[in-house]
Amino acid sequence: MGNFIDEFMQSYGPEVSKQMASNFNLDQKTVQKLIPQLAPLIISGLK
Repeated sequence: MGNFIDEFMQSYGPEVSKQMASNFNLDQKTVQKLIPQLAPLIISGLK
């Protein structure tokens, strides 16, 4: 799953983190650190 998250962050990370930071009123760098930790939880919830 690590490869998927790495690819996602390279392709969509900046845009996603910018949108999430804006939506949740958080710092973009903080969101960039949270996404790799949250992604496995979100993906496992989709099963």
